[in-house]
Amino acid sequence: MRRLLLSFLAILTAWLDVSAICRQVTSEDDATPIGIIRNGGQWPDSVLALYHASGRDVWFTKSGVIRDSYITSGANRVGQVVYEPFGDAKPFDQTDSIGDVPITYIKGSVGSTISTVASINQSVRYIHPENREVTFRISRAGDLVRIERGITTLDTKLLRQSARNDKGQESVLAKASSVFTVGSYFGGPGIDEIAAMETLPDGTILIAGSTTQTMFPENLGGYSRVLGGNSDGFLARIDGSFRKIYRWTFIGGSGIDRIKGIAFDKARRICIVTQTDSYDMPVLALGYTPKTSGGYEAHIAVLDSTMSKLEMGTYHGGTSDDIPCCISADIFDEIVIAGTTTSYTGMPTTKSTLEAISGTYESGGRTLGYSFQVSSGRQSGGKSDGFIAIYTTMGQLRAARYYGDEGNDTITAMTTDKRGRIVFAGTTTSQTLTTVPIVFSGWPGRVPLVRSYAGGASDGFLVKMNRNLKLTQTDNDGNFVTYFGGNGIDRITAIDLGVKEDIFFVGSTTSNGFYRSSSIQSSVADKGDAYVGWLRTDGTTLDGFTYWGGSADDEALAVQADTMAVRVLFGGRTYSEDFPTIGAGSVAGINGEYDGFITALDFKRARFSTLVSGIGNDEVVAFTQAKNCDAVFALNTTSDDLPVTDSAVMRMQIGAGSYLSRYSLGEITLSTPKDGDFVCAGSVVNISWQTSGLSDTVRYFLEYRKVGASNWTTIAKSLRSKSTTWTVPRAIVPGAYEVRVTSQFGHASKTTNPITIDVNPAVSLRSSPPRDCEGASVRMVAIPANVVATFQWRRDGVNLSGSTDSVYVITSLDAGNVGQYDCVVGGLCSQSDTSKPLEVGVTLRPVIRSQPMSISVNVGERIRLGVAVDGAGMSYQWFRDSVKLKNAVNSEYIVDKATAADSGRYWCSVSNVCGTSVSDTAIVDVRVGTSVFEQRFDSVALRLLSPQPVSDELLIECRVPAETLSVCLTDLRGRQLIEPKGVTNLPGDMQTLSFPVSHVEPGLIFVILRSRERAFSLPVLIAR
Repeated sequence: MRRLLLSFLAILTAWLDVSAICRQVTSEDDATPIGIIRNGGQWPDSVLALYHASGRDVWFTKSGVIRDSYITSGANRVGQVVYEPFGDAKPFDQTDSIGDVPITYIKGSVGSTISTVASINQSVRYIHPENREVTFRISRAGDLVRIERGITTLDTKLLRQSARNDKGQESVLAKASSVFTVGSYFGGPGIDEIAAMETLPDGTILIAGSTTQTMFPENLGGYSRVLGGNSDGFLARIDGSFRKIYRWTFIGGSGIDRIKGIAFDKARRICIVTQTDSYDMPVLALGYTPKTSGGYEAHIAVLDSTMSKLEMGTYHGGTSDDIPCCISADIFDEIVIAGTTTSYTGMPTTKSTLEAISGTYESGGRTLGYSFQVSSGRQSGGKSDGFIAIYTTMGQLRAARYYGDEGNDTITAMTTDKRGRIVFAGTTTSQTLTTVPIVFSGWPGRVPLVRSYAGGASDGFLVKMNRNLKLTQTDNDGNFVTYFGGNGIDRITAIDLGVKEDIFFVGSTTSNGFYRSSSIQSSVADKGDAYVGWLRTDGTTLDGFTYWGGSADDEALAVQADTMAVRVLFGGRTYSEDFPTIGAGSVAGINGEYDGFITALDFKRARFSTLVSGIGNDEVVAFTQAKNCDAVFALNTTSDDLPVTDSAVMRMQIGAGSYLSRYSLGEITLSTPKDGDFVCAGSVVNISWQTSGLSDTVRYFLEYRKVGASNWTTIAKSLRSKSTTWTVPRAIVPGAYEVRVTSQFGHASKTTNPITIDVNPAVSLRSSPPRDCEGASVRMVAIPANVVATFQWRRDGVNLSGSTDSVYVITSLDAGNVGQYDCVVGGLCSQSDTSKPLEVGVTLRPVIRSQPMSISVNVGERIRLGVAVDGAGMSYQWFRDSVKLKNAVNSEYIVDKATAADSGRYWCSVSNVCGTSVSDTAIVDVRVGTSVFEQRFDSVALRLLSPQPVSDELLIECRVPAETLSVCLTDLRGRQLIEPKGVTNLPGDMQTLSFPVSHVEPGLIFVILRSRERAFSLPVLIAR
């Protein structure tokens, strides 16, 4: 399920990556939620909406709710994704809402836009599979609130995260243990590996490895800030809590380059050995050796302590592949490197063909001599050999040799002791390595731990040579060569020297029957196990040994001696579901194909053992001692869910990357407050915690923060007790909060699910709008100051039955539902609060109760037309013959002195916010006297009202006796142009007649008025 969710979010992210959001607001902060954003086409159809706040995205989809909680740092992002499915999603309430924020999405390279809105007043409703309605809304404080069965709570519901292994079995992701007191990813979007790290005297840590992409702040770069090829080595100095990068640099050429080891000379300069196939690595050395092959070679470099200047650089290799593993700077300020080579020729050596191990010994009172010829390391012995070389810090080769015999020999680990002797280890298939001291008849001296090959597929070996790369027999030098293996496959992968220069070494084995039956784990559990051994400095005695692992393959990759009050700390990777875990804070059960592990023991008992477990593949590859004696370790990982601390230098890696953490014994568990507790502002809260493995002198710190915030606020500090009280500030912003306790060493424990801190009820109202048109919808929203709230709406002081949501909607406004509305809001803190009343009124559409009247006036007389309208907020506009009259915007239209041009058809348009009404038409007749446009005969009058010439409509006025007449139009030849109209009037009445003439040809026509006995005519000019 988790991977499906991540895939869905990846699709959404890809969808959003091609869109830039332009919010049409003047001030917008990512930490300030603008509400629930509706899907207007900017996301896939399966998405209904998004609620976005700092560190949290809530996607409302048609099948359920996806909560994505995260923290970002630069381009990096880490968090938690959970899913709550629902049966059927109801659509949004589509009513308009006050407070809507318009949002425009600019999509794609062509810049097409999609417009939608966000609103803090909207809600999203679902039908739960059990037919319960679940509603989500936003509180005034910007928190997402969940309402179910009338119960309002902060939406803090989180489901269990899970992952599936390669067998399809589901396993719960391991809770981050407080044994790992600080944590940070270290890597960019490509492939990153850490190979080595060292602690500097000031407590900062130098990290070395390789990367395929730039990931560091440009302004902190040192010697080289640009990647030279597909992969470069990198160095970075960071603080001991992984919160700050002080300096960094790349080391590389145009090919593939990986730093394999780092060391410091007496001047604290940084010595580096790099595996490279680049021909253009930086070179600066006395007796510089150029690159000799197209394969891999070792490259040695020395940088100043600030990583700004290259002070030495040279290649070391032969005609085939040469893979370095390690570098050390000895007490003589010389640089020692080691590794594995397949170069038969071209490899630098300073040795003669053979060397003799010779000397004397006492036997039976006599002094006897011995001499044995052994390989000097001048020539390669098999398909692969180890190599060792010593350089001055100026780049001059002082000594170099092969190490191996007729089989395959690899050197995997190397260091130098306080006398400059070189201690190294590896794996061999050669059965004829000379073990030292050489044991012969009568030899009374030291005997190497294992003198011969054990017969399996491979054995480990351990060697100590003097600083001339020579083996000797004497006790004074303490040189030795010993096999270490059984009848299976045995490898040594890492070594470290203890305070007495005894040798701690780790590896992997499939062999049973190793050297101590009293081991903590006395045999291989199944396929192959990790192991750890403790060898005396002279190579003669194994003082401690144990297998360590479960029923699948386990391999130790790193070791640190004499740390944390135990003999040895080692780590690596395991495929075993049943890997042994011990101690407070330990984590069991792998989540990836393989997980990292860390184990601390003293060879009598295991003190602590835990997995370092993410959803991907993890392996512990390096240790260093922190300034406070904790152990810092590096993990190479593909997991994106490892725990990180506040202000970590990198929040998450995107490709295959690295992870840093600090190991501190002990654990803290927060007891109170409990997850999901409810607390009122101003109240006193008991905070308590339990510890395991921590002394009574440890000091503790208490803090709190709002969910999604980046900074913590101090409650108390330097506490020695394990409980205290906290008076919650009265002015606190209500919402979901985390509480945590930390130790002075970095152990931490916090509430897994947040507590809710609430305030006394207080409420304000918003409406859209409080007065509206009849039939409109009015939406009122109660905005509570408290989070857990109840609602009761009232009108004119009387409860409205069933109105107990934060929103009250009048669906159709009329005179029956106007009045004063308020809302009574309650909560779990203090008494209820009633909002200020909101007056809701109704605005009517214009109703014209008095119409304008037609009039007839003489030229120079006054024209007065008017309307009377019910309603408020009216605007008026008068028209004559469909033409808007300028400045005619009152309820009356008045012309003081009429002219012939004022004749026409008049009406008035009346509008308000709720609509428009149009008056009846009134005809205004301005009499201008008899003319060619008027004929009068006794009681008959015939007058042209239309302006001459006429275009489309002919308008005449006639007065006739009480008899029936007919009116028609003729041309000059007397032909009728329209059918005659009958006219019947009462005596003295004026009759207005209209004739369409758009079809009549331009020219002179006549209006003919006929009675039984006579006819009257009026000439009319048609023109267009």
